[in-house]
Amino acid sequence: MSASLKGRGERSFQSSVSALESAAKDVLSFTKSITTIDDLQHQKSELQRQLDGAGVKIRELQENLNYEKRKSDDIFLKVEQLASGWAEEKTSLEARVREVTDSSQIATKKKMQELERRTKDAEENVLQCQRRLEEQIMKNRKLQTMLEESDFRLKTLSLDIEVGEVDLDEYGNQSISCELICLLGCSLRKGFQSMEKRLKVFSSKFFGSSTTTEPVCPQLANGMFQLTFLMQSKARDNTEHVRRSNYSPRSQSIIPLSYANIMCPRELLAQSIIANRLSTDILTPVCLPSPMGRMGIGEALGRSSGIRPRQKAILRSLLVTAFESEEVRLRNELLTTAVSDISRELEPLLQSQEMQNLKEELRGFFIFAADVWKPVQRSQRWVLATSDLGSCLQHSWRYSERCTTSEFPLSSGSPSLVLFPHIFDENEEEPLYPGLVWCGNSNLKGTAENTSGIPPRLQVTEENETSTGTGPVIRVVSTQMKGPSEQLDAGRSYLERTGEGSISSNGEGATWKTHKCRANGRGSRRSMASTSVPTGGL
Repeated sequence: MSASLKGRGERSFQSSVSALESAAKDVLSFTKSITTIDDLQHQKSELQRQLDGAGVKIRELQENLNYEKRKSDDIFLKVEQLASGWAEEKTSLEARVREVTDSSQIATKKKMQELERRTKDAEENVLQCQRRLEEQIMKNRKLQTMLEESDFRLKTLSLDIEVGEVDLDEYGNQSISCELICLLGCSLRKGFQSMEKRLKVFSSKFFGSSTTTEPVCPQLANGMFQLTFLMQSKARDNTEHVRRSNYSPRSQSIIPLSYANIMCPRELLAQSIIANRLSTDILTPVCLPSPMGRMGIGEALGRSSGIRPRQKAILRSLLVTAFESEEVRLRNELLTTAVSDISRELEPLLQSQEMQNLKEELRGFFIFAADVWKPVQRSQRWVLATSDLGSCLQHSWRYSERCTTSEFPLSSGSPSLVLFPHIFDENEEEPLYPGLVWCGNSNLKGTAENTSGIPPRLQVTEENETSTGTGPVIRVVSTQMKGPSEQLDAGRSYLERTGEGSISSNGEGATWKTHKCRANGRGSRRSMASTSVPTGGL
């Protein structure tokens, strides 16, 4: 029994030791998880601070929440107020829309009624217009028939009288049964422009360079024309000889009166002489002689006041067509005479070996000018050419680039040369082609009285450079007579010596009139241009 007790005691001791070991392990594990009191107090304090911070944040958030709630309440109130205002405005707008709709419907209804009424009236007017249109169409058809008949009669009449209408801007393919110049694609004004250019080139070619003869120009002073030039003779060692020759009154374009020391280029002098003859012999209405006596048909038509300019043109065309062969023959005679006369007049200004070339080219120029003028003779316009400065308004002339005066040369009384004729229509205010004028300066200090009635003397000097350009120039030394009576007496005595022309006075100036017999054996006479020269200037 003791052994059993001993055995039980050993087992309980072992179990107690085992339990103690397990308890010790538990205590060791528990002691690891248990902190000290200080640590717990520290943790408590830390937790308390966190709690206080959380409470502060909660209060702040509560205050923000209350503020936002109040703000939302205010916004809600404002929205309610706006909503109520919008509702009221919507109501008023709806009322206005109803009013506008009603008024527009009423106005539209009235307008539609008015439009319906006007449409009905317009339909009635359209019907009336249609009826009137049909009546007018019938009238137009009748008028068209009458117009076609009149046009046919007019064409027949035009063919009978063979008068054509010249387009001043451009020639067309005109079917006129006569010899016309067909300057296709070229205007009549361009024809005159080409004529002027050819004349300028011709004058520059033969008279633009220096020659052994020093020329002077034909001059009209106190109603007399005279040519004076100085010649240098190589055989007599610089001995000057004075030679005078009278000029025909055709040189009416050269009119310096009581002036001295006038400088005129030689080529302008020659161009003026040719241009003046161009207007008097080539660019004339008709060359046929007149049954009235010494006056030609062209001049007789020009002076006639019983018919209109258009009638004059038609009559001229009929005469040219009816007597075409005679017109051509007389025109050729005039052309030949003009070439011969101008060659003699310009002979002192040329070297002898150039004369034949001058005649040939001058004849070619006159033929070209006559060809350009032919359509004018067959037209329905009374177109004239003149070199008389007094026959047209001063402002209608063109002034040469070499003009030596500044303002209004013609009105200032300066001596003038017409370098190209003035082409104009009596029915038109503006010229068809303005004439070209050269005007010179004057020096009145060198003027002296001439009581003997001797025409002024003109001398020539060769200068390298002058105010008007380079090349030979003409110095005019003129004198002045006392009055118109002495001028007329001197003119009459001059005509008695020369035996050509007559002179008359109208109280304002002297007028030249000369006539030259034709070389056709028929005794008919042609009227030359009359020139009226005021005694006090141009």
